Amino acid sequence: MAELQAVFIMNLKRERGRLGISQLMLAERAELSPGYVGEIESGRKFPSIECVERLARALEVPPYRLYMSDRDVEELLSPEGKPGWAKAALVRWAAEMLGKYAGGDGGQ
Repeated sequence: MAELQAVFIMNLKRERGRLGISQLMLAERAELSPGYVGEIESGRKFPSIECVERLARALEVPPYRLYMSDRDVEELLSPEGKPGWAKAALVRWAAEMLGKYAGGDGGQ
């Protein structure tokens, strides 16, 4: 299995778990057959771009997120080697997200 496919499957399962939905529920939301979703998650099939978009909408995430490895996310969020304006933007974003998920106003 290609690394990108493994990352896609891991993220698909993670996002499905985050929403607490079954493969059947995901299939219904994405207007795909349950068997096809199962084949994707088991690595027997890889979805077309159209299906990726359907799955992403059903999971309430942007399509690119399904292709990002944990390493990619860490690198993107790491302030190392980034200019000062980028570091400040990361800090603002992190504060906003923490506030949002902690029930606050993001420090505003």
